[in-house]
Amino acid sequence: MRQRTALGVGFTLLAGLAGCAADMNGLPRASGLGPREKAPGLSLTIYSSADPGTFDPLAQLRMEQQGTMFGDSRVPGYGVVRDTRMFKLQPGPNALTFTDVASGIDPTTVSFRAMDGAADLSVLEQNFRFDLFSSDKLLKKYVGKPVTVTTEGKAGGKSTVSGTLLASNTGDLILRASDGTVQILGKGEGHWQIGLASDAGGLSTKPTLELVVQASKAEERAAQVTYQTDNLTWRADYSLLLNKDDTAGDLSTWVTLVNQSGASYPGTQLKLIAGDVRRFAASIAGVGGGLNGNATAGLSFTENPFFEYHMYTLGGTVDLPENSIKQVELISPRSGFTLEKAYVFDYAAALARSNNNGNGGGGGLFTNTQQNGEVVGKVDVCVKIKNTESNHMGIALPAGRVRVYKKDTADGAAEFVGEDVITHTPKDETLTIVIGKAFDIVGTQVRTNMEQDTLNRTVAETFEVVLRNHKSEAVRVVIREQPNSAWWWQGAWRVTECTEKYEAPNMRILLISVDIPRDGEKKVTYTVRYDGK
Repeated sequence: MRQRTALGVGFTLLAGLAGCAADMNGLPRASGLGPREKAPGLSLTIYSSADPGTFDPLAQLRMEQQGTMFGDSRVPGYGVVRDTRMFKLQPGPNALTFTDVASGIDPTTVSFRAMDGAADLSVLEQNFRFDLFSSDKLLKKYVGKPVTVTTEGKAGGKSTVSGTLLASNTGDLILRASDGTVQILGKGEGHWQIGLASDAGGLSTKPTLELVVQASKAEERAAQVTYQTDNLTWRADYSLLLNKDDTAGDLSTWVTLVNQSGASYPGTQLKLIAGDVRRFAASIAGVGGGLNGNATAGLSFTENPFFEYHMYTLGGTVDLPENSIKQVELISPRSGFTLEKAYVFDYAAALARSNNNGNGGGGGLFTNTQQNGEVVGKVDVCVKIKNTESNHMGIALPAGRVRVYKKDTADGAAEFVGEDVITHTPKDETLTIVIGKAFDIVGTQVRTNMEQDTLNRTVAETFEVVLRNHKSEAVRVVIREQPNSAWWWQGAWRVTECTEKYEAPNMRILLISVDIPRDGEKKVTYTVRYDGK
């Protein structure tokens, strides 16, 4: 029974539903092993466009379930489904029905082929039925057809009216009786029981893809339909465990799969594509609700280059239910690799935080406060890992979230110490993970002088950085400066003075290494000159 709260009317539909849809144009429907559970193969390739720093799979599913999602609620990703089933065909046109297809399907991407490679099967017509059963939709299908309505008021008593349904709108039924009179039902409160003589057709219990296929002879054939569907995505999740001295680590990698495509994929062969794949997508798509979380152990992926991307193929099959989150091991664990802990004082980042905390309101580098005062900032704690085979790594790491842990020597528990987001990182590159802020190291920076020659378009800036180390051991801190961010309209820059060793790996970055004694401080001054074009 469905409650019509707006009108206070509940109703029950009694229909003789012989099938979910009529055969297309009276064609013979291919029979045999059509249901997916008897299919010889189902495979799925998932592409992700999720930002691992902002996309939270569990939060999105929870908001969908609670109905609190606003705006475009699509899952940031899509999939390519390859659905293979057996059909017993008859000579001539046949109606092939693929039920359980994803409701997020893009019908324009559907392709069909015989698995034996023969060219004697051809598609004459394609239909995607997404007009699913509901009481409202079913009643609209019966406009102009005979119905019987039994009403029961709150005070009791039943009455029955038979006639032709003229309209069904917002809870009202308009009937023409056999004597020609027209009655409107639904203004009062109570219950309806509506008897429908037979299925009006045109509605489906599940999203259904129907094809008209021309066959040359009667035989059983395996056929595959391929299509794209929205609302599938994945995200890599890394767990990094540091050793006692922060000089080595162990890494485990899992993939978090999200399925809100409107279909389940039992026993599917799974592939994941990592890389920036260009795709044009519609601006609106529907997403269902629900939440089921689980993890699968004992399966892992193999990685291979694929075009300009990287493909991860699961060694086995996996069940991916509709409206679910599943985790599977993505890369076999790596252990014993060396790493380096580093401290970085990022002036630009510290200045941005200072501006956003009331000093200048985000007004940029040259507010009065910043010209006459100092910028105080914490020092970033980073972990650097060489992603090389000689370092027991050397793997293609897809973008994802890295959570870092360290064991407490008192009880052996792995405690969380920070997390970061990495981009797609190929082998033989250095992976830098920013874990958090050092508690005992503080930096200040102030511009002590600026000389500007407008005529010759040159600028010279002098800065003073003071780093204070309150730790019980000496540390090395790298000052990270971005000179061009200050005078973007100028040409090349160069360091004319610096009291410490420095390097400029590119025209956007200046790095100054500073060794600070235990419970001590170090003052660094440097001058950058910008030469106009």
